Amino acid sequence: MAIVLLILLIAASILGTLIPQGRSAQEYLARYGQLAGLFQKLQFTRLYQSFWYVGLLALFSLNIIICTLVRLSPKLRRVFRPTCDLDPRSVQVLKVKDKFKLALPRPPPKKPSRPNSAVVITGSGGRRPRTDAASSPGRDSSACSAPMSSMSAS
Repeated sequence: MAIVLLILLIAASILGTLIPQGRSAQEYLARYGQLAGLFQKLQFTRLYQSFWYVGLLALFSLNIIICTLVRLSPKLRRVFRPTCDLDPRSVQVLKVKDKFKLALPRPPPKKPSRPNSAVVITGSGGRRPRTDAASSPGRDSSACSAPMSSMSAS
């Protein structure tokens, strides 16, 4: 429908460009002869103010407004209520992807199960028993661990 209205508006605008607008009836009669009466009845001499041209513009505007409103509701729903699809296959087909690790908070250190365990000396000089959490790769870089043979727990 919009394409038909657009074609009609273009054809009418071309017609309004080719026929001079707002001249006297004698000028049209001298220039176009017997067609001058038809041009005035069809309002080609005042095309851009004619009822049918303004009607075409109104229909085209109404068509654009209705099409916009029909398509706006799903777009707004998609913007304000997005669905998050975290299926691994759908993530793999994305153009931009990367792997990352989340830094989760460490659990509190466990109490040693053996009384003569190795000792961990922290940067401040304090001693604490070595646990499995201290030997993990994500431990604090300022901590230093010593083997049991060179240090003894007090």
